[in-house]
Amino acid sequence: MEISQQVNSGNTKKCLYGLKISIFIVHNENIHDLLTKNNAISLQISKLVDNETGKHFTRINDLSDVSLKNFNDYKTTLNQALQNRKILENNMKITDLKKKSNLIISFTLSKKEVSSESSRVTFEKSQNISQLDFAELTSTDYGLDINMVDQHDYFATTTVDNFRSLSTNLECIALNKNPKFDSNLTLALKKTLNVSSQILFINCVHSNEDPPTESYNSLKVY
Repeated sequence: MEISQQVNSGNTKKCLYGLKISIFIVHNENIHDLLTKNNAISLQISKLVDNETGKHFTRINDLSDVSLKNFNDYKTTLNQALQNRKILENNMKITDLKKKSNLIISFTLSKKEVSSESSRVTFEKSQNISQLDFAELTSTDYGLDINMVDQHDYFATTTVDNFRSLSTNLECIALNKNPKFDSNLTLALKKTLNVSSQILFINCVHSNEDPPTESYNSLKVY
């Protein structure tokens, strides 16, 4: 992750790369950081504008990250996050949090140029150059049709809203249009959910000729 190139005989420029990971869930429109023990607190999303480019972007306030130097760092961090998810599940008294939340594993690759000239060393400001998000979507057994769920079930309603928002954004991307970002799930994925992104959708469906409703509804998202 470190590339050195000779600029001239008296000056060497290096590009130093760093990889960071954040892991969190979106549940009932609430964002919970899984890399901190104090994960019961719901994090807020800020909608911001870059003063230089004028582009709109989002930021999850106070979301923690961990630097990764090797694959063992990743495995350790992921295992701790999944353990924190179980603890959060018990505290929230949710019997099946895995089916009722969206798990997001987010990688950020940054680059910083280091120039050394004689005895003077200068560092350029680190900049993020790539973003990779893995999103395990919540179970679709609640369906996408609002008429199929209890109107008074807040979780079911927000789940449907999440999927409708995601479906709308994916449709915009397919048509090469700027996506709309409504739910916290899609706002959290804004960096990687845009017209210049590469998106892979993995869907599990039933093998029978008459598949369960959730298989059909999860396909409708895509």
